[in-house]
Amino acid sequence: MKRFSLISNFTALLWNTLWVYVAYMLCRLAFVLVNLSTYPDLSLSYAFHLFGAGIIFDTTAIQKAAENQFLLSCVILKSSIDSFWRLQTWEKEGY
Repeated sequence: MKRFSLISNFTALLWNTLWVYVAYMLCRLAFVLVNLSTYPDLSLSYAFHLFGAGIIFDTTAIQKAAENQFLLSCVILKSSIDSFWRLQTWEKEGY
């Protein structure tokens, strides 16, 4: 008998989004390290402030780049929940 998982699609979406944030942050770090001579007065506290502001920018970029994937994942999650509850009802009624 096939078991349905309510959380698998949503968890995969969160993990994939987390990995995209990490990739964007690594790209930003690489850019700063390569162009460090361009920013002679860059302090560590200001760099952390810029990286924090970069997360806001990344959120917008990720949303615009993958909004179809987000919407499709929400539809799949809803159908998984519906299938899960339908399966639970069938098991209780003895089908």
